[in-house]
Amino acid sequence: MIIAKSTVLVQNMEEMQGKVEFDLLAAPLKDPLLQRCEFLSDAIAAATVVNDAATDPRDFPQLPDMKDVTDAIADGKKQMAMITNMLAQIAKMQKK
Repeated sequence: MIIAKSTVLVQNMEEMQGKVEFDLLAAPLKDPLLQRCEFLSDAIAAATVVNDAATDPRDFPQLPDMKDVTDAIADGKKQMAMITNMLAQIAKMQKK
């Protein structure tokens, strides 16, 4: 379930990064989102390896703490909402 939530959030983050207006945002707004996206992508990759790995625990990569992952998801959702609102305002101003 955490992997599914993380995957959807990462996909939404990557989609947001592809918008032209995203480049207009200041680094203090973008950087935390980009860092969370990278963290969650790495967590998803590690969890996928664990799910697909043989039963030998030595094959498992280091997994991030579950609290860190859930905190990153919650923070990422909040940042996405704030940035989405800012991007909407930028797009609205560009239409004028």
